[in-house]
Amino acid sequence: MTVDPASNSQATGPAAQSSSEMAESCNGATPGDIDSQPSGAKERSQLSQARDTVLKAAAAINKEMGKLEEELGRANSRMDNGTLHGPDREKVRQLRDGLRQRLSALKEDQVDGERRLAHLDLLLHGDTAENALATRRGTQGAALVVADQIRGQIAQVAELWQRFQVLRLEDEQLRDVVRSFDQARMTEVTTFSWTTGVDQAFASAIAEVISQSHRSTRDLLARSPVSILR
Repeated sequence: MTVDPASNSQATGPAAQSSSEMAESCNGATPGDIDSQPSGAKERSQLSQARDTVLKAAAAINKEMGKLEEELGRANSRMDNGTLHGPDREKVRQLRDGLRQRLSALKEDQVDGERRLAHLDLLLHGDTAENALATRRGTQGAALVVADQIRGQIAQVAELWQRFQVLRLEDEQLRDVVRSFDQARMTEVTTFSWTTGVDQAFASAIAEVISQSHRSTRDLLARSPVSILR
């Protein structure tokens, strides 16, 4: 039986694409040998497109390798079954050697594609981290403004609370006067906490918030302005 190595190689259709052509597909996925962090949405989009191209090329390489491995398996079987002799055996041997060479080249392309994919992922993830850091800075800047507003509101509450305490003390003094001169009339006016709705628990909470706000402000002013927490 006569075997034509060339016809076997060409009959595979897409499998006949050379490893060099596939390598060019992978290499062309990242024009300019991108080696720095992307600076904007356009660069990020280009990196994403390049990554998709590398993935498609890798899929084509894997498909081609599968077909070549099948052909190599058939060639090995024919070499091992002992039915080939003379010129026929030599042609199959040449076919097998050619398949091995093509597989070896494709494996190199596969490794190169994996390296490029890892590089693109590093750039994309680095860009994501940079965007997150920039967003954190903006978020914390906005939160600082809100925190200052909260402290300002609490400062106003502290002033109101001080006035409230003055009125409470005045009420206590007047209550003592009534008790001293006509205790029977004590019930004509309700208690201060009942009228205002500020009981002991509420009063303690307000006092604690004011106290903690003063403490927080002191701690904030005592910090170094260049201190950065990672």
